[in-house]
Amino acid sequence: SYAWLDQSKIAKSLRTGMQFIIDLPAERRDELKWVLDTLLRSRLGLEFTITDKASSYPTINADGKTLKLNNTFFDGAKGSSWLTERSLPQVPLKDWLISNSPLSPKVKHDSIPILFGQEGFEFDGKQNGSLLLDVLGSAFFMLSRYEELVHEERDKFHRFPSDKGIAVKASFHTRPIIDEYCEILWASLKFNWPEIKRHKVEAQTKMSCDVDAPLQDAVFSNLRMSSQWLRAKVCTTNKRELRRKQLDISIKGRRGNWDKDPFNSFDSLMDLAESNARKITFYFLSNKQRHWKHGWYRLEHPFIRDLLQKIDKRGHMIALHGSFDTFKTPFALEGQRKYLEKTCATLGIKKTITHNR
Repeated sequence: SYAWLDQSKIAKSLRTGMQFIIDLPAERRDELKWVLDTLLRSRLGLEFTITDKASSYPTINADGKTLKLNNTFFDGAKGSSWLTERSLPQVPLKDWLISNSPLSPKVKHDSIPILFGQEGFEFDGKQNGSLLLDVLGSAFFMLSRYEELVHEERDKFHRFPSDKGIAVKASFHTRPIIDEYCEILWASLKFNWPEIKRHKVEAQTKMSCDVDAPLQDAVFSNLRMSSQWLRAKVCTTNKRELRRKQLDISIKGRRGNWDKDPFNSFDSLMDLAESNARKITFYFLSNKQRHWKHGWYRLEHPFIRDLLQKIDKRGHMIALHGSFDTFKTPFALEGQRKYLEKTCATLGIKKTITHNR
């Protein structure tokens, strides 16, 4: 549950001139550097330098002031505990009532689930603070999907079952929990350094469409067409009439008339996007095998070729929708990308396919 927004355009004018100096523990420095870059630099737009000094816990320093950060997760995942159940949070989680602290983060819920660390923000009166909630470890845990490498459970499609995850078990799967943690980190920084500014974040609407079934049946195999015909024969009267209509549409599609196909909504989708000054990214399956895992259509089909040209001409984006098992076989994903790119090239679409999902 993360509501990360597009950070590609950072408003540099809003960045503070302050340079933070950060000391880190000797253990798991690469992981800490990654999550600091994600939260501080990418999310908040703050610049920092990490020293070679090994500290007991992450420490942010600037202008003679210090903010100490809890390091419970990485401390508990040292050595042989890494990627074991010993390093996972314990359910039920404790909660932190943020209103009981001196911080004022912009969060929707006053009660914050504590993945690692404990509740509280301490202040010594000299503007040196200590955040007891382990923001960095929790963010790394959630964003890296750490627990999926600990648990061996997988569903029939080799996916990690959501009900086995801490977000569902602790009932925060509908909350942007790491956004909330990041807001708490920002409030802690702001408490120590009131003059700092974060960069402006602007939400963007991006439209996308998976091209899984571009037409009702016309781009499918003869076997699928025969199956459609047989289903029409054995159905009840009402369903038989529906099947016959579907079959009629499919036959017309085979003859090159796709206008009446109920699945052919691409023009209307692009019309809608363009009327709102938006562009759509269309993700095409790109596999030469016909199978439910890989898609039932071929890129060489006249309708698909015409659709690719139409999308490009109208200024929308063509991208790859990797087939079912490509997450386990990167070489297959690259082959599908090249196949889509080559097909586009034969149509005069000279673009490198860079997007996949």
